[in-house]
Amino acid sequence: MTTKIFQTIPRNVWILGFVSLLTDISSEMIHSVLPIFLVSVLGANLLTVGWIEGIAESTASVLKVFSGALSDYLGQRKGLAVGASQFFQNTLKQRV
Repeated sequence: MTTKIFQTIPRNVWILGFVSLLTDISSEMIHSVLPIFLVSVLGANLLTVGWIEGIAESTASVLKVFSGALSDYLGQRKGLAVGASQFFQNTLKQRV
């Protein structure tokens, strides 16, 4: 039964899913090593790393609120989520 379900999923979906998995893994690897890099290589103190992490988390929280309000206003949650996800993956991750 489950093999039949897996066989009905198109090949392109499997490929895009695998690429998305690799992108997520690379993002998490960078995210966990970045504070160590900032302190050991760039010579930042722990207070600076804390400020950077705090600003990043605050920005993410504020964007969640505004994107939720925009999604409610437009009524297109799926399209907004897919478009924003692709935009951020393609533009912001290349700059990090």
